[in-house]
Amino acid sequence: MMRYTIIFILAFVFGSCSIIELTQGNHGTTVNLSRKGLTEFPEELFLRKDVKILRLYHNQIDSIPDRIGEMESLEKLYLSRNNIKYLPESIGRLKNLKILYLSNNELEHLPDSLSELKELEQLYLNQNKLKSLPDSIGKLTSLYVLDVAFNNLKSLPKSFVNMNHLETLILQRNFLDSLPENFGELRSLRTLNLDQAGVLLAIPESSCRMRNLETLIIDRSILVPNCLLVMQTNRLQITLR
Repeated sequence: MMRYTIIFILAFVFGSCSIIELTQGNHGTTVNLSRKGLTEFPEELFLRKDVKILRLYHNQIDSIPDRIGEMESLEKLYLSRNNIKYLPESIGRLKNLKILYLSNNELEHLPDSLSELKELEQLYLNQNKLKSLPDSIGKLTSLYVLDVAFNNLKSLPKSFVNMNHLETLILQRNFLDSLPENFGELRSLRTLNLDQAGVLLAIPESSCRMRNLETLIIDRSILVPNCLLVMQTNRLQITLR
């Protein structure tokens, strides 16, 4: 399919004449509104039912309206580097969403409806103010990348280990007291970053069942079971920071 670009004037988004680039191609319709100085989510976007990729990176948006659930064609949503403090429950209606970037915001909690994103494959929540993750997060069974680095997490919910397709898990710079005893159920895990994830944080013995684990990043306070140290000689690389 030939890729083409349409440039048009959309004055009502900003209140003055501004140019927005609308791209249509193999991956569907893309709207790029990154670095536009926006303070609010442009509700005029809800008039477009065909948008699959929406980029609102690096603005000053502090909330997402309930109507976000109307954009049911969305597959990729980039909201990093804003001032977003909460997500509406309606975000769970984005049934086709595969990639969600929310890093560098002000989020303190996540809605339970996030677990309804059954197609979600990549979730970036690093550099927020999260103190916990929803108990239902384990329902994200299509997820293979989860980044929650630089938050205020003290524990992980029991359902966490149900994300059996998870390959990359970044828990760096949190305040975890412990990891679930059945942590080893994350058997698809290839990369695990625990650098400063919690003082004297112990990796459970069950982690030795992670036969696909290739990269483990830790600091000197992390307690590593002997079985993982033995695996290091074969296929596992342990990096000390």
